[in-house]
Amino acid sequence: MSMTVHIAFVGLGNMGGVILQRLALQRDLDLRCQDARPGLARSFEGAGVTAAETLAAAASGADIIFTCLPKPSVIDAVYLGTGGLAEIVQPGAVCVDLSTNHPHLAKRIGAELAGRGISFVDAPVAGGVERAKEGRLTVMAGGAESNVDRVEPLLARFAARVFRTGPNGTGCLAKVINNQVALCNMLNMTEALTLAAASGIKPAFMDQIIASASGQSTAQVHLASKLAARDWSPSFSLDLALKDIRIALDVAKSHDVRLKMAEVLEERYAECVERGWGSLDMAAMAKLDEELLFK
Repeated sequence: MSMTVHIAFVGLGNMGGVILQRLALQRDLDLRCQDARPGLARSFEGAGVTAAETLAAAASGADIIFTCLPKPSVIDAVYLGTGGLAEIVQPGAVCVDLSTNHPHLAKRIGAELAGRGISFVDAPVAGGVERAKEGRLTVMAGGAESNVDRVEPLLARFAARVFRTGPNGTGCLAKVINNQVALCNMLNMTEALTLAAASGIKPAFMDQIIASASGQSTAQVHLASKLAARDWSPSFSLDLALKDIRIALDVAKSHDVRLKMAEVLEERYAECVERGWGSLDMAAMAKLDEELLFK
């Protein structure tokens, strides 16, 4: 890009913070960051990044505004609430939401912003924090082609693939469907290793077999590393997993489609959250069968 682009980045959690750092690597952007936790935003200052104390201070005058937020209620408030981005952002700017949002809300945000002369792309990311650090995320971008064209060079700084899914809302729809598959795989792996343990096969040995056979998956690799270290620090938390499954179920209901496996997933992830494990990694579902898996 030939001229300095003024960018605001809102939401600096596990994924947002890493993506901000990827954007800052080339030091050719004017980056302002903001988070509901001001101290967290200040921790990213330097190397072309300035911390803003408020949403208005971050987004006012920005050409492109990225958001990476935890759940639909927060996204709704940040975009459409009093003092939100719809009121702050200048006409002609483009907002890019990297969050996993409800597709219906993404469509509503896009329509509201369009009425104010502001462009919108729902562009949720997939791949986890480690792939984000390496710039190898997958992005599902929902929005007008011209708007995706405008932001794709920036998306390429942290993503290996950008899929253009259609109009606003379809990026989030694709992400929710992807997560439904990934979360089903996680439950399948947990149950498979529990069965192995109950039957006298050590889970670590069974995992080696699955890794070299047809059962291999990203969930299998993730669960194996977490089980080996008994490390439940979150790459993707149980709270977020439950949120995404419930979005998938709600979308399915609106299309008169029944997702039987997702119904089971909701029950299992809800049990984990009810036990107080919501902030732990989704692999901590294995703790439900702890006696067998860790004896």
